[in-house]
Amino acid sequence: MNRLFTQIKLALTGCSLLISGFYSSSAQTCEALVWSDEFNSNGVPNPDNWSPEILPAGKFNDEKQSYTSSSENSRVENGNLVIEAHKTGSAWTSGRLISRGKKSFLYGRIEFKAKLPSGIGTWPALWMLGESESVIGWPACGEIDVMEHVGWDAGKIHGSLHTPSSNGATVNTGTQIISNHDTEFHIYAADWDKDKIVFSVDGISYYTYNPGTRNPDTWPFYDKADYSQAFNDKFYIIMNVAMGGTFGRDIDPSLDLARMEVDYVRVYQNIDEIEIEGEKLVQSNQSNLKYRAPLVEGATYKWALPAGAEAVSGEDTNEIVVNWGSSDGQISVEVAASCTTFTDTFDVSTLVSPEGDFFFLDDFNDNNFQRWEAPESPNTFSYTERNNELRIDYDVTTPSTLPFATFNFPGVTDMTAYSQLNIRLKTFNESGSVVVRADLFDAEGISTTTSPVFRFEPLIDDGEYFTYSFDFNNNWGSSNSIEDVNAEKIAGLELFINYGAFGIVGKDSVWLESIAVIKPSAGPSVPKRPSHLLGILKGSSVELTWQDNSNDETGFTLYRSTEKTGDYQLVKGDIAAGITDYIDNSITSGTDYFYKILSINSFGESEFSNISIPVERVVASLLKELITENVSVYPNPAKSKVTIHFNHSFGSLASIKLELYNYLGQSIISKDVIENRELTLDLTGLHSGIYFIKIFNKDQIITKKLIK
Repeated sequence: MNRLFTQIKLALTGCSLLISGFYSSSAQTCEALVWSDEFNSNGVPNPDNWSPEILPAGKFNDEKQSYTSSSENSRVENGNLVIEAHKTGSAWTSGRLISRGKKSFLYGRIEFKAKLPSGIGTWPALWMLGESESVIGWPACGEIDVMEHVGWDAGKIHGSLHTPSSNGATVNTGTQIISNHDTEFHIYAADWDKDKIVFSVDGISYYTYNPGTRNPDTWPFYDKADYSQAFNDKFYIIMNVAMGGTFGRDIDPSLDLARMEVDYVRVYQNIDEIEIEGEKLVQSNQSNLKYRAPLVEGATYKWALPAGAEAVSGEDTNEIVVNWGSSDGQISVEVAASCTTFTDTFDVSTLVSPEGDFFFLDDFNDNNFQRWEAPESPNTFSYTERNNELRIDYDVTTPSTLPFATFNFPGVTDMTAYSQLNIRLKTFNESGSVVVRADLFDAEGISTTTSPVFRFEPLIDDGEYFTYSFDFNNNWGSSNSIEDVNAEKIAGLELFINYGAFGIVGKDSVWLESIAVIKPSAGPSVPKRPSHLLGILKGSSVELTWQDNSNDETGFTLYRSTEKTGDYQLVKGDIAAGITDYIDNSITSGTDYFYKILSINSFGESEFSNISIPVERVVASLLKELITENVSVYPNPAKSKVTIHFNHSFGSLASIKLELYNYLGQSIISKDVIENRELTLDLTGLHSGIYFIKIFNKDQIITKKLIK
């Protein structure tokens, strides 16, 4: 059996002999098998192709059976689809399979190979209905009965059409007599083109419907582009065994079982191009992948694979089995037929499978902001990538349009084990319009829109980076789709900024430092940093308040200095968890004081909060000042070694202390620095990723991002 996936169309090359079977066309065409179900896998009929339609007895045509989803009534066994009607007591059950919403077709040859049930009262059918049935009803949608048979008239095969012009009655019909309908398989087919439908059994035509006047009443079997009506177009397939009813009549009282077997269902069409079918997204080194081109009678097939991929079988057939490699690549095929030669290419992407405890999707060090884009709207977004960060400037005039920026991941990523998304973002939020939310979307475009969603709450707008985290485990739902987001195939995220009912007309900026996926069990163990530290000078004391952003700290540690870039001294080291204010009474009148605070727990310290000074002495642009120009880190990114250089303006190095932290906040290297303007760190053995160098001395306290 074959599953149809998203396909890439190709160009037709060469000359062609017009096939006369299906429909006339000025285009050069070849006959090809475009879809089939061969029923080769035992069990439930392929759910990619079929759904059981569950209906009560008497729903249609006074039929006596109820339709169920039970395997007793429909199943695949020994290479055939089996549909059975069973009598229990006086009640009948049966099977009815439909391809609605899964497989539907416009024009071509629809072909069934089947063995029919025997017995008076049986009424098997292989047929098609227009997809527009739910909109315009029956018979306006049209019905094509490829095969109907009733047990009271054994051996007579009926092919019929139902149209509005016949008021749905069986007026346009023909019959063919065959023997052994219940002991042998026969091929029942309808050849359907834009002008006519021809019914046949075993290749022998017995009825043609070709109305002199074609309109939606006489010909509801059309391409909707041919008429002004926006209905009809494709038809879906139905297979069932009915019992009794208006056509099946009375049921033989001694009958308790009716069985129909279907060897295959096939659809042939005249094509002027071909499409390779198969998985577009694969695992690294995945085995036994199947790629298929349409089956063209008498054609030869020549496949080409990218480096690292290996053909297991089928290189000279229309279906090739491939063991994939470890990188993206392109499959191509050349189909040489008597009518023409086709070629096609098909792009295959290898899924990104994260390793380690965390995996960076972007660290903004390679000028790759082209992966960011925003849809056309009255709102504007612009991107600037420098100093290992991405700045997004926005101007939102209509928040109701849900303005967002899209980040397309470097590769479709398997997040099943890495369901936590971490985004480091900073903003000053001077406009008061910064409201942020992140939705993930998969390769099919389905987004995580079911509550709870990833909102950056509370927003930390003190101008320093803050790590926002959300675990999508059990939160993959989508309010816009009946299917959940596929966690195995996450393609990107949408970053909503100043949006919807939370937004206002305004412009501002946000900065991003990194985007990473993390195993929830390996998430940061140190607490999140405090923020919004504010100091108010009141007489001979400073009243300090801050925002607590963690729930796992055991306390806070407060530092101060008389200079913003000075030597910060411990003020209070045992502030209890949950406390968000402190009064510093140990100050000297007339002196400016600068404060920083951090959270602590048993795993270590958080990052420092923003710097706070008495509000009477604050300068509006103070938070934006850069304090890192006196320290250089190179090369950055680094491979095995990194050098930290201290400019002469940095001051004395006698008391400097340097620590290297990983992305989880764990200390990796700790050093006291002697009087040397350059210090080299050995990074051998460290995993690739983002690290932070924290530098302390009496003149400065700064943090530098390092990329290995």
